[in-house]
Amino acid sequence: QTGKIYSHGWQEIPADGELPIIMLVRDGSALPHVALAQSTDRIDWKDISLQVYTVDTKEATGLICLPSDGKLQPVKVKDGVITEKAKGTKLYLRD
Repeated sequence: QTGKIYSHGWQEIPADGELPIIMLVRDGSALPHVALAQSTDRIDWKDISLQVYTVDTKEATGLICLPSDGKLQPVKVKDGVITEKAKGTKLYLRD
């Protein structure tokens, strides 16, 4: 992750060297991450981390849908603290 911040609109993003992916996220996003697993049926859905992306805002939001109940659950982070968690998970912030 380069941490580069681009203004809105069309961008030309250089691809220097090996480039596995370019991911564009909006300011204030909280994206859930799970540990690597051999297949999706082996994912530990109780252990989820959040990667928070903030520049101009101090609050980030996201959604998690656990396979156990199939319902979208909101998650919120404000000033580096998780203020709303998804039920049935050990939710924590990524370093």
